[in-house]
Amino acid sequence: MPFSVDDDAAPLLSLPFSLLEPDFDFGFGFTPWQDSPPPPCDQTGPGTEPERSLSPPEPDRAAGPSPAEERRLRRMISNRESARRSRMRKKRHLEELRSRLARHRAENRELAARLGDAAHLSALLPRNSDWLRAEF
Repeated sequence: MPFSVDDDAAPLLSLPFSLLEPDFDFGFGFTPWQDSPPPPCDQTGPGTEPERSLSPPEPDRAAGPSPAEERRLRRMISNRESARRSRMRKKRHLEELRSRLARHRAENRELAARLGDAAHLSALLPRNSDWLRAEF
């Protein structure tokens, strides 16, 4: 059932929210029609600690990366290349397996057909043998 608006309520819907309920608050400390939320309050006090960054402090970039940072970057690049080569190897291996599967299925169909022919011929042999015995 679609939503319908009473004729009495239609004029109210055209009014801005601030005129309808100026003190309305969604619980975020500001109303949605304000330009921006109020600045965050400082929540440091007894029992709370100021926020700390989880990352180590940034070294001076003017001197360039440290030797440890260079090793880490080289190792990261090397690991990415190794992972790329591994994915390519895995892809080639999967393609080879699929190719082998197709060959084996074709061979299996051929062998099944040959087996069916052999079974058919072996079923005919006793009849032919009985017919030859009856002739002589």
